[in-house]
Formats: sequence, structure tokens, C-alpha cells
Amino acid sequence: MIKEDIIFNEAYTFDPNNLDKARTISDFVALWNICEKTQEKINWYKGDLLKKLSVIHGEGSTKIFALKINQSHQSIDSYRRVARAFPIETRIYNLSWTHYFMASFTDKYLKGKKIFSGNRRFEWLQQAEENKWSSNKLQKQIEFNEIPTNESTFQKINHCIEQLEGFSKYIKGNSLKDNQIELINKILDITDLKLGDILIQTMFSIDKQNKKI
Repeated sequence: MIKEDIIFNEAYTFDPNNLDKARTISDFVALWNICEKTQEKINWYKGDLLKKLSVIHGEGSTKIFALKINQSHQSIDSYRRVARAFPIETRIYNLSWTHYFMASFTDKYLKGKKIFSGNRRFEWLQQAEENKWSSNKLQKQIEFNEIPTNESTFQKINHCIEQLEGFSKYIKGNSLKDNQIELINKILDITDLKLGDILIQTMFSIDKQNKKI
């Protein structure tokens, strides 16, 4: 029987030789779970690495770092953001790193003060844990609840884009009209994003909300 216990704050060596020992379905399930848990540790470690890099070499050092490892800066910055949003003592580990990632965007990071404004991210994680939400369920709950209902359509689109910048690889959909695409392209130009990275699903729900206001 292959054991899958991994303690997050202790050193762990991934042993590929365990595959040779696998025989039962339970063994293969255990190996898969080990891979998942190992990846969680790697994600947190990447974030802590980039957080320390920024402390030693400055805020812009991650852009140079991203070029050297041939990765997009947006991807690199996501790891750093999560590490900043959730210091080690606040990481409950009953949820996936993806949960933390999405929750981090419910509070704004103030670069000047180097802190996050508010504690909404912790409240969302608590709800996700209590309700046993998947990361997809958490995403949908955040998208629905974090858009103020007393704003104009244009303001809501701006707010939606701000909230969904980090969710770009999780959002799917292609129900935008030409004039909506043109409007969002202009906004994305301002925010230095690409439309291909963000596909807004909430346009029609926003229109419905406006009709009710």
C-alpha cells in the first residue's frame, strides 16, 4: 500500500520509483493524490520565491525574472499575488491553491503600502470551506456577488474586468456582440490586457440587472 500523506510545511521528496510499486487501484489513486498535493506545495513555493525576490531585488524584478524563464509576467505575478494575499500562517490548506488564487482578487493590492485592502478574501475562503465549494463554484459565487448592482453598465464592465483579470484562464464563453467586443477592447487596452485572455460571461446578466434598476 502506497501512503499519500504529505505535510505541507515539511520537506518532501517526490519519489517516481513509487510507480514501480503500484499494483492496486488504491495505489494508483494514492499516487495521483500525491501528484496533486505536490503541485499544491510547488504553487505556494513559487509564490514565496517570487515574494522574496521582490523584497530583495525590487517590485519590477519579476518582469526580468519572467523573461529569463520564458514565462508571461501575468502568470508569474499570479503566484506572487497569492503568496502576498495569504501569509503562511493564514493558509488553511483545506482548500486548493486555486481557491486562494481566485479569492485574492476580491481585495485590491495597494502597491504603495504593500498591503491588501480589506479582508473579503478570507471571508470567501471561509464560505468555500464551510459549503465545500469547488474552485469553479467559488468563481461563480464571486463573479455574481462582487459586482455592485447600483452601477451603470459601463461601470459594471470595468468592475467585472478588474475582478476577472486573474481569472482569465478559468473563464470561457463567446456570447459577445460586436459593439460589446469593441467596448471591452478599449477597456482592455487601458488595462494592458488582451481580449483573448478574458472572455466575459456576465454581459447579459448585467443587462438584465440594469433593466431591474
